[in-house]
Amino acid sequence: MKLLLDAMLPSTLATPLREHGIDAEAIDGVQELTGLSDDRVIEWGRAENRVIVTRNVDHFCERGRRAIAEGVGHAGLILLPRRRGGIGWLIAELVQLAEEFPSDDDLRSREIWL
Repeated sequence: MKLLLDAMLPSTLATPLREHGIDAEAIDGVQELTGLSDDRVIEWGRAENRVIVTRNVDHFCERGRRAIAEGVGHAGLILLPRRRGGIGWLIAELVQLAEEFPSDDDLRSREIWL
């Protein structure tokens, strides 16, 4: 599973995820993504086959569902509606998801709520 960390998450989160063997990029670490609208982030995630991890639940749910209705879908959304635990908790949850859904297509057009 390849991840794209939304700008609402610290870009430093990508490093420990990579140490666990997860291909993780942060929006803040990809110059072409800085300042893009949520719709464009969904498109980029789909094109790069990256599941978006975000706390921006309302915006990404709406845009993700619209992409599905339009027939193009998205690469997947991992939604963090509340702050639960610290960074260690989030890393553990994402590592577990990567083990459960190893293929890039496993979460295509799906929402996972943590």
